[in-house]
Amino acid sequence: MNKKIVIAISFLVVLAVVVSLVLFFWVLRPSLDLPTSGRGNTIGNSVNFGIVTADDDWVFYIDTQNVTISSVEVPESQIIRMRDDGSEREVIYTNIALIEA
Repeated sequence: MNKKIVIAISFLVVLAVVVSLVLFFWVLRPSLDLPTSGRGNTIGNSVNFGIVTADDDWVFYIDTQNVTISSVEVPESQIIRMRDDGSEREVIYTNIALIEA
């Protein structure tokens, strides 16, 4: 075959692949309702030491403070959830680390 014809066919094949990818990712994919992330602990959550995450319109975070039990300071951690606008804040889990001596 003529070299110009091979180059033209190769160009058309590459163009068809690029157009197909563009159609899938910008036109068809949103209508398929595919999840955007289902990986569990993401890189962003690892960077912030896993203390904050979000799901739909809820934000979950860990609040750690010291509490006094029998005149001994011990760490207490709470998992708190609230709406992304700051409303409906509630503690959903509390853990007190007790160490026996």
